Amino acid sequence: MLLFGATPAHAVPTPFTDQGFPTGGTGGIHPLPAAAALQEVFQPGLVPVGANDFSCQPAEGQRPVVLIPGTTGSAFNSFSALAPALKAEGLCVYTFNHNPLGFSSQISFAGDIADSARMLGEVVDKVRAETGAEQVDLVGWSQGGGPLPVYYINKLGGAEKVRKVVGIMPSHHGTNFWLVHDYAQRNPAVRADFDNLGTAVNGLALAQQLAGSAFIEDLYSEPVRAEYMNIATQYDQIVLPYSNSFLEGADNRLVQDYCPGRRTTHFNATYDPVVFALVLEGLTGVAQPKNCATPPPLG
Repeated sequence: MLLFGATPAHAVPTPFTDQGFPTGGTGGIHPLPAAAALQEVFQPGLVPVGANDFSCQPAEGQRPVVLIPGTTGSAFNSFSALAPALKAEGLCVYTFNHNPLGFSSQISFAGDIADSARMLGEVVDKVRAETGAEQVDLVGWSQGGGPLPVYYINKLGGAEKVRKVVGIMPSHHGTNFWLVHDYAQRNPAVRADFDNLGTAVNGLALAQQLAGSAFIEDLYSEPVRAEYMNIATQYDQIVLPYSNSFLEGADNRLVQDYCPGRRTTHFNATYDPVVFALVLEGLTGVAQPKNCATPPPLG
C-alpha cells in the first residue's frame, strides 16, 4: 500500500452504477476465490450468476437477500459461488460494490464504513421498492457481515428494514491482524500514520477494523438491533482471535463444531459448501445437512 500512498481515492473507473450494482456483465461460477478474482481482472465489474434480477419475486415467507462483500472483496469475487447457490434454492439475491480502494475497483468496501453503510441503505431501499418486500435479509462476509450492516442497522435506521443478518467470518470486534493492532496501540504516531494512509488511498475501513479502534468501540457500545447468526472458523487468518466474530446473545456458529478440523479459512469461506449450508439454515430456519466429507476449496 505504501507504493500507492499518493494515489487519490477513486482514481480508477468504477464499473458499477451509482448505487453500486455491477455493470460488467455476468461472470462464471467458480469453485475457487482466486479463479473468480482472476476473471474479474480481465472483466471488471462482473455480477454473480443469479444476482440482481429485479424481476424476481420472493416466495411467501421469504425475503430478498442482499449479499455484502468484505473489505478486500467485490460482489463477484466474494459471491461467484454463493449467489447462484442461494438462487438455486429459490431466493432472490442482490449484491453491489462501493467505496473501492483508490487503485483497484476489485477491492471494494475499503473506504469509510459509515459511507458504505449509507450506500447499503440505498441498495436495501431499491431492492424493497422493486420486489415489494417490507424487509430484506442480509448476508455479509468479513466487514460485510460485521460493522458495515451493524452501522446501517443501529445508526442509520435500518433495523425496521432488516429481518435477519447472517455474518460469514464477521469482523464485529475488530482484529489483532498480524499484530498491527498491538504495535499501533503502543505507538500512537504509527497509528495516526496508518489512519492517514488509509484515508489517502480510500482504505479507511482497514484502520477502522483494528480491535479497540474508536470506530469499533463506539459502534458496539450498544446491542445490535437485529436478529443475527455469525459463522466463524478456527482457521481465520484475518479476524483474530476468531471469537471476535461472535456477538453476545446471537446465534454464534463455529464451522469446526460440525466438521472438526475442517480447514475453512477467512478467504475460502464464501466458497465452502458447509458454510453455504449454515447460511441457508440461517436464512430459512431449517436445519441443513453439512457434508464434511467434501473438503473446502483452497484459500
